[in-house]
Amino acid sequence: QYLWYPSVIVMESVGDLEVEFSNDDEITHAVLMPGGAGDHAVAVLPVHQGARVRVHLSNPGLYSFSCPVSNHAGRGMFGVILVKGDVPPEARLDRPKQPRP
Repeated sequence: QYLWYPSVIVMESVGDLEVEFSNDDEITHAVLMPGGAGDHAVAVLPVHQGARVRVHLSNPGLYSFSCPVSNHAGRGMFGVILVKGDVPPEARLDRPKQPRP
């Protein structure tokens, strides 16, 4: 199985996120993480080694991270980062105010 653990990361607010990845498999993996300005951070994960990846997420929203090697993302090496917070004014939809829980 190709899986990230955890595959869902929740951030309470925008800011820096540092994640340590490890590779326990017999093949090389990599991780592709989103960056706040549309750029990405990439780290190679050699066999039985790991890497630490740090990104800055400057807007609330849903971001994804994956393994870009072969079809590893399609086989399960795909995860999401949820950054909580209000949407910036320029990204808000023009609709009536919704009740908040």
